[in-house]
Amino acid sequence: MHDHTQNLLDTCKIVLNLIRGIDMPYTEEKYKLAASVRVLAHSIENAEKNNNYAGVPLIQLNLTHRTFHVLLNAGFRTIEDIENQTSYDLMKLENFGTKSLREIEEQLALRGKKLINRVEPK
Repeated sequence: MHDHTQNLLDTCKIVLNLIRGIDMPYTEEKYKLAASVRVLAHSIENAEKNNNYAGVPLIQLNLTHRTFHVLLNAGFRTIEDIENQTSYDLMKLENFGTKSLREIEEQLALRGKKLINRVEPK
């Protein structure tokens, strides 16, 4: 398992323990929150095992704050959303440059993924 995946799973465990310790007036809300964290942890584990990042949140890429927010503001929510782009598509985003592109390519490569290759017209 990759270090970043293990760190995220450890964080999920910490959050679950915190949720269990919170004295919330509505126990139904408490259990819904805990269930959401469990689902997130499960999807992360499955993605790592199957090398399939469909539906895995973009935050899993461990991008810099700037790059993450540029992508988020452009409507990207999952790793799969990024995988289905070309470098040309991403470079057209406002405030997105070669440093951000390199960062994304490196993070995808760590997961055995890459941006799609498509020849753009000149």
